[in-house]
Amino acid sequence: MHGSIGRFIDMDKRLSQLVDQRSVAERREEAFNIIEKLLPMVSTPYSNTPGNRQSKDDNSEKEEEKVNSNNPTRYAKAKSKREAWADFFLPANIKIVASKLDFEALPRITRDGSNQIEVHDRKSPDELLMLSIFDLSNRVLRGRALQPKDKEEVMGHCAKILFYDYGYKKVRGATRLDKTWETRLEQAYVSGADTSPLQGHYKGTEAYTEKIEKEHPGILTQLWEYAEESIGKAASFRDKAAFMNEKSLEDAESDPTLPVLKMNKSNLFSWAKGVGKVRLDKAKPHAHGELSLEQIEKKYPSLIEELYTFSVEALGSDASIHMLATCMNERSKEDVEEDPTIPLVLMSKLTLPHWIKKRAKSEHSRVE
Repeated sequence: MHGSIGRFIDMDKRLSQLVDQRSVAERREEAFNIIEKLLPMVSTPYSNTPGNRQSKDDNSEKEEEKVNSNNPTRYAKAKSKREAWADFFLPANIKIVASKLDFEALPRITRDGSNQIEVHDRKSPDELLMLSIFDLSNRVLRGRALQPKDKEEVMGHCAKILFYDYGYKKVRGATRLDKTWETRLEQAYVSGADTSPLQGHYKGTEAYTEKIEKEHPGILTQLWEYAEESIGKAASFRDKAAFMNEKSLEDAESDPTLPVLKMNKSNLFSWAKGVGKVRLDKAKPHAHGELSLEQIEKKYPSLIEELYTFSVEALGSDASIHMLATCMNERSKEDVEEDPTIPLVLMSKLTLPHWIKKRAKSEHSRVE
């Protein structure tokens, strides 16, 4: 036993320093006390010596032995449960549990398969969830000397597990747990002035696309459709966003009331999959409703040309694109009222310039 403890002391930097700095009696006693703290189940020569700290009180040991002898089955179950729980809180196991979670699957089932979790639309974690994340993280990290990067990774796995358990659709607002949030929590303990340290200190901000839609209704849909007609529906969101920005710049030069967009692939993707999707679906022609401009030109080759010619004659060749498009739309509505078999043409200040360019190319090709 002493040989094993001696090797243990040699491997531990703190214990080796104690051995070098203290007298034989002092260093042996303190070394054994430290080992008892690190390994509470180890019985050492000093553990039952009067005057030294004991790992357990004699009365409590006798009481525990009595309980264990009277209820061996209960004791075995409790011990097995404690061991299972201890295995759960291992960092490696937490990582495995987090990696198996499927936030997309519906219905969402609890991790033990016993119940169903109600999935909601809340995005930011509340104080209870944040506190639970810290508690679970502390249980996993307790007694483990990890590098900051590894610690942050463990806390991220804990956050993912609890976001799943609490019915969130994805993990959000739980970054920098060991820096921002833990520091805020410790400051609250020290000062006593902040009783809600885990409550988000930020207010929801209006999305860029929502602001644009509110100030200029329908402009994103028009620019999106114009981009798809110009560079194709298969173009990437990055290319579509760049094209929409360039087009908005051109439009703003001719009409200063229009915005110059600052779209990127991220906010365009979010818009197209969210609010934009609803509006685009409504704008799409149905089998029994309006046809797209391409479909109209294929089935009624001269219809749009006639409407454009009428508008130029009525307003003059120097009329703005917006006025020409509006005139074409009004004329088309009148024609449909007279003859419901022809399709309704809906032009805009975005789609009309594109059609004019195609028209000019087509005429140039015929001349050649």
